[in-house]
Amino acid sequence: AICIKTTKGYGTTDNLLIQNNVVQSRSSAFKIGSSTEENVTNIFLDQLRIRAGTNRGLALQHRDGGTISNVHIRNVVMEGTELQPHHWWGIGEAIYIVSTPRYRNNWPLGRISHITMEHIRAYSVSGSSFVSFRGRGQKTKSLDHDTHEQLAQNSGQEEPSTISHLSFVNVKVSIATQPFEKDPLGIVTYEKLS
Repeated sequence: AICIKTTKGYGTTDNLLIQNNVVQSRSSAFKIGSSTEENVTNIFLDQLRIRAGTNRGLALQHRDGGTISNVHIRNVVMEGTELQPHHWWGIGEAIYIVSTPRYRNNWPLGRISHITMEHIRAYSVSGSSFVSFRGRGQKTKSLDHDTHEQLAQNSGQEEPSTISHLSFVNVKVSIATQPFEKDPLGIVTYEKLS
């Protein structure tokens, strides 16, 4: 897995290029956060293959006072996300973007802004989830593959939120309609994505 975090007093994380990787994880295959005490900016992820059996595909999990901005994710193929046994976190989301305070009185909370996702194909058990805070109220959206572009069109027009300016171009998340089959070795098998 690839996980980018920041810790207070250690400075920002910026200007990263992550390219040509194959990953599998019992958590998120690619994640920024949850520790976001300093800013994370100018992150470029290109050509990522996420192997079947990963719990969550792409995650921006913002919990602290830093800002996540100018993140560009493109050319990603997810072979399949799945629910993990034993009450592991996540529900097999292809894309998970959340900006909520770590603790009840953890204010001010930073922002997630100017995120671009392009050319993503995913096979998922539960689609995508977006959770943000407006002032001190929570707003949640769960999306299937038909609504990613609509969310992007609305992300800069609503009242101020902790998530803004999302752009989705050619993002397709196919939802599983039946349980995945496993081969004799216990490896999950999926329809091949090109």
